[in-house]
Amino acid sequence: MPTDTKRYGQSFSAGEIQALDYIIQTILRGGTPTMVTRHKEFSALCRKVIALKAAAKEPTDAEHG
Repeated sequence: MPTDTKRYGQSFSAGEIQALDYIIQTILRGGTPTMVTRHKEFSALCRKVIALKAAAKEPTDAEHG
């Protein structure tokens, strides 16, 4: 069980939530990744995920002692 409770993002926009829902529903119904990328908010969601991954990799002051 992960012990990391740090949050890297505050929230998702309504459009990003719609994009996540669309992605999940499309994949669950047998859709392809190509279909998923057609959602208008997909690029914004990708940018947010990339930013969150970068923030998760950055060491914090507490980790340095």
